[in-house]
Amino acid sequence: MLRLVDANLDRLGEGLRVLEDISRFLLADPVLSKRLKTLRHTLVKDLGPLEQELLSARRVAEDVGAPAAKRAALQHQDLPALVAANSRRVQESLRVLEEFSRLSGRPLAGKAGIFENARFELYDLSSDVGETVDISAYEPARVDTLAAEREEREGLWMRVFCPEDSCLATGGTDLP
Repeated sequence: MLRLVDANLDRLGEGLRVLEDISRFLLADPVLSKRLKTLRHTLVKDLGPLEQELLSARRVAEDVGAPAAKRAALQHQDLPALVAANSRRVQESLRVLEEFSRLSGRPLAGKAGIFENARFELYDLSSDVGETVDISAYEPARVDTLAAEREEREGLWMRVFCPEDSCLATGGTDLP
Protein backbone atom coordinates (compact mmCIF):
# COMPACT_ATOMS: atom_id res chain seq x y z
CA MET A 1 0.00 0.00 0.00
CA LEU A 2 2.87 2.41 0.79
CA ARG A 3 4.33 1.94 -2.68
CA LEU A 4 0.98 2.87 -4.25
CA VAL A 5 0.71 6.00 -2.10
CA ASP A 6 4.35 6.92 -2.83
CA ALA A 7 3.96 6.54 -6.60
CA ASN A 8 0.79 8.60 -6.69
CA LEU A 9 2.15 11.35 -4.44
CA ASP A 10 5.22 11.54 -6.70
CA ARG A 11 3.06 11.76 -9.84
CA LEU A 12 0.86 14.34 -8.15
CA GLY A 13 3.78 16.55 -7.13
CA GLU A 14 5.51 16.27 -10.50
CA GLY A 15 2.38 17.10 -12.49
CA LEU A 16 1.54 20.07 -10.27
CA ARG A 17 5.12 21.31 -10.59
CA VAL A 18 4.91 21.26 -14.40
CA LEU A 19 1.65 23.26 -14.29
CA GLU A 20 3.13 25.63 -11.69
CA ASP A 21 6.25 26.25 -13.78
CA ILE A 22 4.17 26.91 -16.91
CA SER A 23 2.11 29.43 -14.94
CA ARG A 24 5.20 31.01 -13.38
CA PHE A 25 7.72 31.12 -16.20
CA LEU A 26 5.74 30.97 -19.44
CA LEU A 27 2.54 32.75 -18.47
CA ALA A 28 4.07 34.97 -15.77
CA ASP A 29 0.83 34.61 -13.83
CA PRO A 30 1.50 35.13 -10.12
CA VAL A 31 -2.01 34.12 -9.03
CA LEU A 32 -2.06 30.79 -10.87
CA SER A 33 1.48 29.90 -9.90
CA LYS A 34 0.79 30.73 -6.24
CA ARG A 35 -2.39 28.65 -6.19
CA LEU A 36 -0.65 25.69 -7.81
CA LYS A 37 2.31 25.97 -5.44
CA THR A 38 0.00 26.16 -2.42
CA LEU A 39 -1.89 23.11 -3.62
CA ARG A 40 1.35 21.19 -4.24
CA HIS A 41 2.75 22.08 -0.82
CA THR A 42 -0.54 21.26 0.90
CA LEU A 43 -0.67 17.81 -0.66
CA VAL A 44 2.89 16.56 -1.00
CA LYS A 45 5.20 18.53 1.27
CA ASP A 46 5.77 18.02 4.98
CA LEU A 47 4.26 14.54 5.18
CA GLY A 48 5.89 14.05 8.56
CA PRO A 49 6.73 10.47 9.58
CA LEU A 50 4.84 9.12 6.57
CA GLU A 51 7.51 10.54 4.26
CA GLN A 52 10.21 8.26 5.67
CA GLU A 53 7.88 5.25 5.50
CA LEU A 54 7.17 5.99 1.86
CA LEU A 55 10.86 6.32 1.00
CA SER A 56 11.63 3.06 2.82
CA ALA A 57 8.90 1.24 0.88
CA ARG A 58 10.07 2.50 -2.53
CA ARG A 59 11.18 -0.38 -4.80
CA VAL A 60 11.63 1.06 -8.29
CA ALA A 61 13.48 -2.00 -9.62
CA GLU A 62 10.54 -4.22 -8.61
CA ASP A 63 7.88 -1.99 -10.18
CA VAL A 64 6.30 -3.95 -13.04
CA GLY A 65 4.82 -0.73 -14.42
CA ALA A 66 7.97 1.39 -14.35
CA PRO A 67 8.33 3.70 -17.36
CA ALA A 68 9.83 2.06 -20.41
CA ALA A 69 11.83 3.61 -23.21
CA LYS A 70 8.54 4.14 -25.07
CA ARG A 71 7.42 6.67 -22.42
CA ALA A 72 10.73 8.50 -22.61
CA ALA A 73 10.19 9.01 -26.35
CA LEU A 74 6.69 10.45 -25.84
CA GLN A 75 6.34 13.91 -27.32
CA HIS A 76 3.61 16.47 -26.67
CA GLN A 77 2.21 18.15 -29.75
CA ASP A 78 2.23 21.62 -28.20
CA LEU A 79 1.95 23.51 -24.92
CA PRO A 80 -1.82 22.99 -24.56
CA ALA A 81 -1.27 19.22 -24.96
CA LEU A 82 1.43 19.35 -22.25
CA VAL A 83 -0.97 21.19 -19.91
CA ALA A 84 -3.75 18.69 -20.63
CA ALA A 85 -1.49 15.67 -20.08
CA ASN A 86 -0.19 16.95 -16.76
CA SER A 87 -3.65 17.99 -15.61
CA ARG A 88 -4.94 14.47 -16.30
CA ARG A 89 -1.92 12.99 -14.54
CA VAL A 90 -2.61 15.02 -11.40
CA GLN A 91 -6.36 14.33 -11.50
CA GLU A 92 -5.80 10.59 -11.81
CA SER A 93 -3.34 10.58 -8.91
CA LEU A 94 -5.74 12.56 -6.75
CA ARG A 95 -8.53 10.10 -7.55
CA VAL A 96 -6.37 7.10 -6.62
CA LEU A 97 -5.26 8.75 -3.37
CA GLU A 98 -8.85 9.74 -2.58
CA GLU A 99 -10.12 6.17 -3.05
CA PHE A 100 -7.32 4.52 -1.08
CA SER A 101 -7.65 7.05 1.74
CA ARG A 102 -11.17 5.69 2.26
CA LEU A 103 -9.68 2.44 3.56
CA SER A 104 -9.49 2.49 7.34
CA GLY A 105 -6.22 1.67 9.03
CA ARG A 106 -4.17 2.65 5.98
CA PRO A 107 -1.53 5.40 5.59
CA LEU A 108 -3.95 8.09 4.38
CA ALA A 109 -7.10 6.94 6.20
CA GLY A 110 -9.58 9.72 6.78
CA LYS A 111 -8.03 12.13 4.26
CA ALA A 112 -10.37 11.38 1.33
CA GLY A 113 -12.02 14.80 1.61
CA ILE A 114 -8.68 16.56 1.21
CA PHE A 115 -7.95 14.74 -2.05
CA GLU A 116 -11.51 15.15 -3.31
CA ASN A 117 -11.47 18.91 -2.65
CA ALA A 118 -8.06 19.20 -4.29
CA ARG A 119 -9.31 17.30 -7.34
CA PHE A 120 -12.20 19.72 -7.84
CA GLU A 121 -9.89 22.70 -7.24
CA LEU A 122 -7.57 21.28 -9.88
CA TYR A 123 -10.39 21.20 -12.43
CA ASP A 124 -10.63 24.99 -12.09
CA LEU A 125 -6.87 25.52 -12.05
CA SER A 126 -6.34 23.31 -15.11
CA SER A 127 -9.04 25.20 -16.95
CA ASP A 128 -7.40 28.53 -16.05
CA VAL A 129 -3.93 27.37 -17.14
CA GLY A 130 -5.27 25.82 -20.35
CA GLU A 131 -7.34 28.89 -21.19
CA THR A 132 -4.39 31.21 -20.64
CA VAL A 133 -2.05 28.99 -22.68
CA ASP A 134 -4.54 28.94 -25.56
CA ILE A 135 -5.13 32.68 -25.44
CA SER A 136 -1.42 33.51 -25.09
CA ALA A 137 -0.80 31.92 -28.46
CA TYR A 138 -3.40 34.04 -30.21
CA GLU A 139 -4.09 37.11 -28.04
CA PRO A 140 -1.03 37.89 -25.89
CA ALA A 141 -2.54 41.19 -24.69
CA ARG A 142 -5.48 39.32 -23.13
CA VAL A 143 -3.23 37.29 -20.81
CA ASP A 144 -2.82 40.29 -18.46
CA THR A 145 -6.60 40.73 -18.32
CA LEU A 146 -7.07 37.08 -17.37
CA ALA A 147 -4.40 37.38 -14.68
CA ALA A 148 -6.14 40.44 -13.20
CA GLU A 149 -9.49 38.63 -13.16
CA ARG A 150 -7.92 35.66 -11.37
CA GLU A 151 -6.27 37.96 -8.84
CA GLU A 152 -9.72 39.31 -7.93
CA ARG A 153 -11.03 35.76 -7.45
CA GLU A 154 -8.02 34.71 -5.36
CA GLY A 155 -9.50 36.14 -2.16
CA LEU A 156 -12.58 33.96 -2.58
CA TRP A 157 -10.44 30.89 -3.33
CA MET A 158 -8.36 31.37 -0.18
CA ARG A 159 -11.52 31.62 1.95
CA VAL A 160 -13.00 28.44 0.44
CA PHE A 161 -9.91 26.26 0.12
CA CYS A 162 -8.08 27.52 3.21
CA PRO A 163 -10.77 28.38 5.77
CA GLU A 164 -9.88 30.51 8.76
CA ASP A 165 -6.58 31.53 7.15
CA SER A 166 -5.11 28.07 7.83
CA CYS A 167 -3.07 28.14 4.61
CA LEU A 168 -2.00 31.72 5.12
CA ALA A 169 -0.77 31.05 8.63
CA THR A 170 1.23 27.96 7.60
CA GLY A 171 2.25 28.92 4.09
CA GLY A 172 -0.15 26.29 2.77
CA THR A 173 1.81 23.33 4.06
CA ASP A 174 -0.50 21.84 6.69
CA LEU A 175 -2.89 19.09 5.72
CA PRO A 176 -6.26 19.94 7.28
